[in-house]
Amino acid sequence: MRFLSFLVVSVSLTIISCGDSSHDNHESKSEPKTSLDSLYSSIWDAHDVVMPKMGKIRGAQKKAARMLDSLNIAWANRGMAEPAEVKSMKRSLQDLIDQLNYADYAMDRWMSEFNIDSAQTKGESRRPYLESEKVKVDRVKEAILRGLAQADSLFSVIR
Repeated sequence: MRFLSFLVVSVSLTIISCGDSSHDNHESKSEPKTSLDSLYSSIWDAHDVVMPKMGKIRGAQKKAARMLDSLNIAWANRGMAEPAEVKSMKRSLQDLIDQLNYADYAMDRWMSEFNIDSAQTKGESRRPYLESEKVKVDRVKEAILRGLAQADSLFSVIR
């Protein structure tokens, strides 16, 4: 009898929690009802564009670091001054690494600081928070896309 009671309560809670559509869910693809819903949706759209690219960011960070290490090792063992071309390439790789590190950091920081509870507060009181988060996530998106474009460009020259 206890098992049956437990089963009924468990199933009921599952149905209630899964069937509750009053929660804002960024994965929901329903049309926004208000300008605030649209703003909230645009934040998640920006996030969803770049989140899948984080693996590429980290891969590019590693590739650039390996290339820079290789140049450092190669010229350290020669006992001669580096040509300007090598110095320029090392500077470009270091700049790329810095840019990719920033993009990675910016995404991690934005995600850790984004307070979904604040974003879900109903009414106009949530507008300032959402507007500031939209600016932040757009900066993150730009940093990630710019970093990947720079990596593609530099890696195509180095090959």
